[in-house]
Amino acid sequence: MARRDPVRRLPIAGGRAESVDPIIPRQSPVEWLEWGCPVCQEYIGWWREGLFQVPLPGDPSLQTIRERAKNQLPSVLLTLLSIIQAVALELLWSSVLSHPHLWEPGLAAVVGWLQALVAMMGFVLIWLVYVSMVLRVIWVPRILDTVYPFVIGLLEFVLAEMLQPGAVALWFVVLAAACAATSFATLTGYRSARQDPANEELFARYSPYSNRDRLAGLGLVGGMLVPSVLIAWVGGEVISILGLMVALALMVAQYKVVAGYWNRALGPEESEEKPSAADR
Repeated sequence: MARRDPVRRLPIAGGRAESVDPIIPRQSPVEWLEWGCPVCQEYIGWWREGLFQVPLPGDPSLQTIRERAKNQLPSVLLTLLSIIQAVALELLWSSVLSHPHLWEPGLAAVVGWLQALVAMMGFVLIWLVYVSMVLRVIWVPRILDTVYPFVIGLLEFVLAEMLQPGAVALWFVVLAAACAATSFATLTGYRSARQDPANEELFARYSPYSNRDRLAGLGLVGGMLVPSVLIAWVGGEVISILGLMVALALMVAQYKVVAGYWNRALGPEESEEKPSAADR
C-alpha cells in the first residue's frame, strides 16, 4: 500500500499544527499557511508589516489624517462648488437664450427675466454662504459634507431649466428646496465645527448659527413657498411678478446677514484705542 501524504493527515491540537514528517518542524497555523500556500505568502508579509492594521481613535497617525482632512476641506468644497456654480450659470444662460417668450414684449417676459435674476442671485448667495462658512471655521469632514454640493447643484440645474411661464409655482418649490438644502448643509457644518477646539474663539464671541439664524433660514424657505401656493391657487402673471419681487427682497435680506457675519469674523480689526479729543 502506498504511503499517504503526511500533509493530509496532520492533526491540529492547541492551535498548532502537528507534523509527522521529521523534515517539517512544528509550526503555528499562520506559518503553516505561509509554507503550504505560496499565493498567501505576499499577503501574510503585508500583514506582518502592519499594512492591514486599523488605527485606533487615540493613534497619532489617525490624528494626523484628521488634521490633513480639516486643512484640505476648504479647497475641496470650494473647488467642487465652483465647478457646480459655473455649470449652473452656463445652463441658466443657455435657458435664457432658448426660451423665445423672454425676448417678446409682455408680462410673460417680465416673469421670465425676474426668474432668471432670482436664480442668479440664489446661485451667488449659495456660493457666499459656503465661502463664509469654510473660511471662518474648520471641522473634521464627513462624507455627507462632500455630497451636499451635488444635491444643491442638482436643484440649481432644475431652476435654470424651468424658466417657463406655466411652471412658476413648481419653480418656487425647487427654489425653496435649494434654500433648505443650503441651510441644512451649513447647519450640520457649524454643528461639527462646535466640537473642534480650534473654533472656540469664534464661538465664544458669537454664534455663527444661532436660533435667530435658523428662524431666518426657515423664513427664507417659507417665503419661497407662499408665492408658490398663491400662484397655484390664484394664478396670473401679476401674482407671479409680486411673488418674484418678494423673493428678491428675501435674497437681499439674506445677503445682508451673510455680509454681517463676514465683516465680524473676516473684516478689519477695530482698534481698541479710542481717539482722544485732541486728535479729533
